[in-house]
Amino acid sequence: MKDVEQRTYKILNNLLKPLDSNIVVNSVLLLDDIPGMDSLFFLEIVSALEKEFKFYFDLEEIINIKKVEDFILIIKNT
Repeated sequence: MKDVEQRTYKILNNLLKPLDSNIVVNSVLLLDDIPGMDSLFFLEIVSALEKEFKFYFDLEEIINIKKVEDFILIIKNT
């Protein structure tokens, strides 16, 4: 399952590095700590992950995501 983590980190790095080149993407990174994070950017992340892993997050899952690890756990459990 490390593949899920690596792919998730890669997507997030691609999206976040233009905003802050010093940001470190890891499982404990809180979404609220990401510079420029807003609802539209959050949905951009969700969309990129859905496209990569070819599935859709449930609304209830989306509402409860607070950190990168939450994305990874949801993806692993699908």
